[in-house]
Amino acid sequence: MFKQYMAASDIESLRTIYDPQVTFLNQSRKEKKGWQELKAELAPLAAAKTIFEYDIRQIIHSDDIALMHTRWKVQSLQPMSQYAIEVARWQSGGTWR
Repeated sequence: MFKQYMAASDIESLRTIYDPQVTFLNQSRKEKKGWQELKAELAPLAAAKTIFEYDIRQIIHSDDIALMHTRWKVQSLQPMSQYAIEVARWQSGGTWR
């Protein structure tokens, strides 16, 4: 869904795949929290219709929590490659955030 929303520059739909209390490190390795700070990071990439490529290396699942190890690449004005560790929680509506 992330790739689909980014390709469509649909920044508002990206909100549906993140927990409202999302916490992440930006490219400068500064801790950011919440949807507004995530939106500020993703909006320029969505506007540029940035293409993301993923290679999910491992998923560790325990009850309603999943830990994902992912290598991703971005093909844009500033190509980059990163290794991400993400935590997702199963939601009552049947989705992961």
